[in-house]
Amino acid sequence: MMAQTTGKSQPWQDSRPLDSAAYHSGVKVIRRVHFGIQLYLLLTEVLFLFGPWEWYIPKPVSLLVFLSSIHLLIFVAYLASNKTFRTRAQMKLAYWHDLPTIPFIKIAVVIGLVLAIPTSLARTGGLIPDVLGGLENVGAAYNENFERISSGNAFVLVEYIRIILSPFLVGQLALIVFFWKLLSPGWRIGGAILVLWTTLSYVAVGTNKGIADLIILAPIFMYFAKVAQGAEAKVVFTFRNLVAAAVFILFLIFFGQTQELRAGGVGVNGVFYTGSNLIYANPNALPAWVSEQWVIIYQSITRYLTQGYQALALSFEVDRTTTFGIGHSFFLTDQASAIFEIDYFEDNNLPALLESRFGWSRFFTWHTAYVWFASDIGFIGTAILVGLFAYLLFQTIMRMIVAPDVLSVIIVQQLVVFFLYLPANNQVFQNGEGIVGTLIVFLLASARNHTGIPRRSRETGRLAW
Repeated sequence: MMAQTTGKSQPWQDSRPLDSAAYHSGVKVIRRVHFGIQLYLLLTEVLFLFGPWEWYIPKPVSLLVFLSSIHLLIFVAYLASNKTFRTRAQMKLAYWHDLPTIPFIKIAVVIGLVLAIPTSLARTGGLIPDVLGGLENVGAAYNENFERISSGNAFVLVEYIRIILSPFLVGQLALIVFFWKLLSPGWRIGGAILVLWTTLSYVAVGTNKGIADLIILAPIFMYFAKVAQGAEAKVVFTFRNLVAAAVFILFLIFFGQTQELRAGGVGVNGVFYTGSNLIYANPNALPAWVSEQWVIIYQSITRYLTQGYQALALSFEVDRTTTFGIGHSFFLTDQASAIFEIDYFEDNNLPALLESRFGWSRFFTWHTAYVWFASDIGFIGTAILVGLFAYLLFQTIMRMIVAPDVLSVIIVQQLVVFFLYLPANNQVFQNGEGIVGTLIVFLLASARNHTGIPRRSRETGRLAW
């Protein structure tokens, strides 16, 4: 189902009709994605309510009504997407794009490789990520790097360069995995080196995000690529999935080690510091025969998955104002404070108000993306926004499967990351690279990706999978 596009300028590069076969294949994928999102969010909510941590819920009814509205609006987005797909299939509408695929990926890989060492200097403090040091003492690596950045990053200019080039940086992992078979051996090696370097940079500073993104996003986009190729990609009981499961278990072990060595004994002692007081995990939440290492893993991963809901629960107790579309992002609040020379935005978003009233730190604890967006548009607006993002995700997945293009792949990756981190933080829009890159890619997609009846076509050549 996927065709290689040429680098020449063309009215449109490839057209793919949403015929019956493509419709049924896409709908099946969307159904699985919808089920996965609903199940994942429900699991994190259940762990918050009934897990090992003794969280405080002042207004349980308000919390449950809000969370239920999130699930309902995601379901509505799913139904609306299916209706849209059915209408387009009946009208025999086509998807096409006019941005060359392979040249874009090559530029992205080159930029990533050129910035690899400067980025390592900015984010790890060394020319080459000290992976062995990070593995030897992951807790110390994390704490030392945090202190280094807090005291002033001498290579902060690199981060601004990455913001400028962000459209080519934010979706590198998904692009390399999804379009792997369209890349020549040399570009595959370059892409693999880039992904490995990025992952090891996170390992070197004792951070789990790089490995977590790799082991979660890579299988997802392998699956999407298989479907786009026309294959019936199985969800379970395949060799690839068994390998992925084994890698995930190894990640959990690594994750547990990072928690054992974190400052303050948060992992070993099952304690969580909110910024003003301590919250403890129930040491008897698991059977006595479970080893201490897996108790630490369970307590730590549930702490990561659920602490954001504590901020959400507390936020219903706070009288808030609006931060006019600025307060949902650290990057935007910093820029607004510098431009207007006022502290309004950073002092009046919900995380700041929670810190002021309850001592829940806006910098060292998580708040869920709901809390960040509620700073600007309230809880009703936030629920609607999540529903709109779900609708956009379902629509873009269908386009990516029927007529793959780089912009759709990047948007799908960013939205998958958005929902993956939804219980924890506003991951996609918190930093300059994420918010600028995602916005520019979305605007490019609005101009370069098309749906309808193409008025003229031109041969583009095809590359068999």
